[in-house]
Amino acid sequence: LLRFADVTTRDGAEALRGTIVRISGSQLRSLEPDELFHYQLIGLSVYLESAEKIGALVEIIDSGEVDIYVVRDEQGREHLFPALKSVVLEIDPEHDRVVVRPQEWEEE
Repeated sequence: LLRFADVTTRDGAEALRGTIVRISGSQLRSLEPDELFHYQLIGLSVYLESAEKIGALVEIIDSGEVDIYVVRDEQGREHLFPALKSVVLEIDPEHDRVVVRPQEWEEE
């Protein structure tokens, strides 16, 4: 969520829709040791626990409750993973790596 000092009306905010906002790294808030910004995750390679590469993290959807990681494989298919500790087992930007455990769904 952004707030601009000179934008005080809904119409003023609507006029900015779709605008790309860039800030320098020094303007970002400080993070806790286990936190990362979304931009630091985009492009990371995503692997299963078995070390099989699934694809690359291409988008993070803010669903309200929990973020959803969108991973695109080499065939262009997208796979969705909720950003839960039980699903996302490891995030290691230094080694270009995210490890996930897909959730198992029961068929009815």
